[in-house]
Amino acid sequence: MKLYSIRTKLVILFSLLIGSISIFVYFYFPARQEKQAILALGDKAKSIAEMAVFSVSPALLFNDREDAEKALEGIKKVKNFAYLVVLDVSGNVFSAVNEDKANQVNFSQVKSDIHLSREDTFYKTMLTIRHEDSEIGKLYLGLSLEDIRVEIEKSRTTIAFVSLLLFITGMVAIFGISTMLTGPLMKMVKTFKRITGGDLSHRAEVNSRDEVGSLANSFNLMVDNLENAHKELRSANIYLEKRVSERTKELQNEINERKRAEKQIQASLKEKEVLLQEIHHRVKNNMQIISSLLNIHSRYISDEIALKVIGNCQDRVDSMALVHERLYQAKDLARVNFGEYARTLSSNLFSSLGVYSDAVTIKVKVADIYLGVDMAIPCGLVLTELISNSLKYAFPDGRKGEIEISLDSDGKKFTLVVKDNGKGFPTDLDFQNTESLGLQLTNMLVEQLEGSIELDRTGGTTYKIIFPVHSQS
Repeated sequence: MKLYSIRTKLVILFSLLIGSISIFVYFYFPARQEKQAILALGDKAKSIAEMAVFSVSPALLFNDREDAEKALEGIKKVKNFAYLVVLDVSGNVFSAVNEDKANQVNFSQVKSDIHLSREDTFYKTMLTIRHEDSEIGKLYLGLSLEDIRVEIEKSRTTIAFVSLLLFITGMVAIFGISTMLTGPLMKMVKTFKRITGGDLSHRAEVNSRDEVGSLANSFNLMVDNLENAHKELRSANIYLEKRVSERTKELQNEINERKRAEKQIQASLKEKEVLLQEIHHRVKNNMQIISSLLNIHSRYISDEIALKVIGNCQDRVDSMALVHERLYQAKDLARVNFGEYARTLSSNLFSSLGVYSDAVTIKVKVADIYLGVDMAIPCGLVLTELISNSLKYAFPDGRKGEIEISLDSDGKKFTLVVKDNGKGFPTDLDFQNTESLGLQLTNMLVEQLEGSIELDRTGGTTYKIIFPVHSQS
């Protein structure tokens, strides 16, 4: 989009204004003069026609053509006179002056009593001649417009010359005024450009005491303030750069110190992880030694009940040892993947109790749920007791079946389910109040987890254990 200067806008605006005024003057005043002249001519035509009607009426009434011609003889001397025709009641020409000219302009087309027309170069009018309210004829009069239009053309030429002179004078005045008004502004624009270019020492020239001079003074004051602020800003920037440099060095030293501290912490953590891993490894080894000792002692015991008790103890020790083995092998030394743990534990129990997978199958439905040591060991011992009970009592005489283990969490609580489709838990036995060491241990472990246990005897045996998430450390 093209941008115009104020000077150009002023010249264009006032040029349009003066041009419009000149055109208005050129068209309005001649048209007004012509209108007034024609109105005056109309009044004159009406007066002449009325006077002619008054003069010719007696002659028309008595059919005296000679007297009519004498009465109309003086009308020829009237200025602008063109023609006059008198018709009798039959429409025949009774008397006429310049009849040929009247026929050329079709004078008889004027139908009304008073009709003004601007056709061609004549002003036409018609009056009805009456005697005692009876029409006895019509009078047609035409006056020439040629003199009026000649005067109008002369006037139009004069007005055109005056309008042109007015336009030229106005343009010269506008150009001078716009130059006078915009000259100081253009100087200020140049000053603005120098200052915006970075030269804050430059000032606008003040050559007048008008509004432009006040604007220049205000602008110079603003530049003074801007220059002072710029100096203060430069000083502040220098100070800030110095402080930033100093602070950067301080931060670099702090970063170096933190890196050294992080390296020391990482080394300490690594050492602790190694120690904790070694602890889990040794605990696992010690429990395996205990399991081996129980196995050795069982060889010298013939009592079936004692052998059964030792076997159960061995399974429990293996269950706890498996937790420490998982922690020793995992990257996270504080939590156990319970799904993998449950699969390995059930496989070990199958081997320990001599149960083959073609007879009893086991399904572990546990997602990637991780439990801490204080929860994994009690849960592992509970699984050991419940799976052992199912393998020992749910499928007698080689009966085939299935054991299912699942663990779910809703964020607030865990739900551990151990289910088999065996012969079912005895109906006359209260599992929460029994002499069975395994079930007593199960109830104790559930209390340790701050949970609850439910038994469902439908279609086999189902244990449902619910314990809160917050108990996990």
